[in-house]
Amino acid sequence: MRASIGGRLPLLVPAEVRKPHAKRSVVPPKLQLRAAQKIIELGVKAGKIAPDYKLLGHRQVSNTVSPRDALYNEIIKWPHWSSEP
Repeated sequence: MRASIGGRLPLLVPAEVRKPHAKRSVVPPKLQLRAAQKIIELGVKAGKIAPDYKLLGHRQVSNTVSPRDALYNEIIKWPHWSSEP
């Protein structure tokens, strides 16, 4: 069963890693980022994700303020990232 929001299928990307007592967040390990990109690639190949999909950060579709910028600053470099939903 697939859950969709307004015809969109949400995909969770690994969360940022916070070190205890760290004031800044860090990007997840490269292995986790590559795994997320591979899941997207396989989803496109399997026809589960549209080839012209838009990649968005949760702050773009949810009314929230997130102090964690590291992961967001990483995914905006990925193919298909979109500044508009």
